[in-house]
Amino acid sequence: MKFKILIVVGKFYDGAATHLIKGSTSLLDHYKKFETTHDWEPPSILPHFPNESEDTSLRKHAIEYKILNAPGVFEIPLLISCNIEKFDAVIALGCVIKGETLHFDLISSAVTNGIMDLSIKHQKPIMNGIVTCLNEEQARERCDPSKKNKGGAATQSLLWLLGISKDQNERK
Repeated sequence: MKFKILIVVGKFYDGAATHLIKGSTSLLDHYKKFETTHDWEPPSILPHFPNESEDTSLRKHAIEYKILNAPGVFEIPLLISCNIEKFDAVIALGCVIKGETLHFDLISSAVTNGIMDLSIKHQKPIMNGIVTCLNEEQARERCDPSKKNKGGAATQSLLWLLGISKDQNERK
């Protein structure tokens, strides 16, 4: 089975975005090369994926992904909405750092709600890998693939939902 995955990245904090992309794509690249064996099935609520009647003892998975850049995280739901029909799943990546105004709260809430609404409307997994931080130090820690690797964490959750990986906690 071939999965087409869209990665949409808010580039306002370009360094953070670059780290999030690296954490995500290194994991996708790892999995697109291997066969997987497991007895876990994606939930039947995801209509686009295999059901229990199919042989699950050995599946070959091909992963293809495309990265779209957005100026910031606020534009991510719009880019997802315009492209979601062409993909099986989406990973949203970006960073929001709290400033002195309410902008942080408004943007974070709007983007989170937009992503969830699209996921439910289209019945497709959209992983929220948007990091919300109080300062740049927290952003560096959470985005860096060699540290908290939130790009890899969002991707690992997606791979688990798709039935490609049964390890929810693996980070490459």
